[in-house]
Amino acid sequence: MGKKYGCLVEYNNKIRIKITDKCNLACPFCHSEGTKETEEISLNDKNFINWIRLLRPYFDKIHLTGGEPTLYKKLPLLCKFLKMEGYDVFLTTNLLLLNETFLKSLPYISKINVSLHTLNPEYFKLYVKNKDSSSNYLDIIKKNILELKKITPDISINTVISNDCNQQIDKLLYFCQKNNLPLKLVPDWRCLDDAKKFIVEFLEENGFKEKMRLIKMPGSNLRIFYSRDNYIVEFKNIKPYYLDFWCEGCKKRDVCIEKFSFLRLEGNPLRFKVCIDKPALKSNEFEKDFWPNFKKILLKYKK
Repeated sequence: MGKKYGCLVEYNNKIRIKITDKCNLACPFCHSEGTKETEEISLNDKNFINWIRLLRPYFDKIHLTGGEPTLYKKLPLLCKFLKMEGYDVFLTTNLLLLNETFLKSLPYISKINVSLHTLNPEYFKLYVKNKDSSSNYLDIIKKNILELKKITPDISINTVISNDCNQQIDKLLYFCQKNNLPLKLVPDWRCLDDAKKFIVEFLEENGFKEKMRLIKMPGSNLRIFYSRDNYIVEFKNIKPYYLDFWCEGCKKRDVCIEKFSFLRLEGNPLRFKVCIDKPALKSNEFEKDFWPNFKKILLKYKK
């Protein structure tokens, strides 16, 4: 790897909400944040409202995921509510839709991550349900990215790397650099070690040097930043982090993909996803069995 210029530790001040399972693409690596049910967050769920307020002293960012968030019809209301509660709202979308729902939500969104995994039309067929529409979809997404950039500059590109030269990451890198779009490379969980190796080799072969490392605690979130000609590429890596009170004795501990990464909210009624590889906790289970110990850990790192 390139020369290391420093390492920072930052409080992991973000939670994630899977607001819908619906999606207009079919990415093969997507675990839909860990569940297969087709459901959406309900703004009529008093428990959801209550926990959003209870969590605010410990977190100040909320990342909305899916499924595809632009398919969630109450997205503007949700984003406005979260903003009024004092959160910075982040959102990840495939940006196939630059629809009215999304546009009405923009005043309440601080940052948008666009999931774009290739610019190769043949490879993109892996991500669509209707294979004959793949080229058209790519054109729409690229057009929507450039249109959205005129409205808000806080856009970045997230790319899951699957250790496949047909993905043609060099073309995607060129597109991002040309349009001044930050790029984040994320290893595909299905081939994690090979994908991580592929990312490092790709960056180094293209003249990028490691500039900085950032660890977000508590959590397994290690971000490695590479630089070339003042352009930064972020590599989202995993530094295993365990919650001892929760992970001790778990049969899946050694094979868990993420270990503990983020606190995730999902479903109606509300559930809490604290581990990708295990079922979500009901609200009363989370409050009784998880939250008291987790709160102590948060306070330790928040200082």
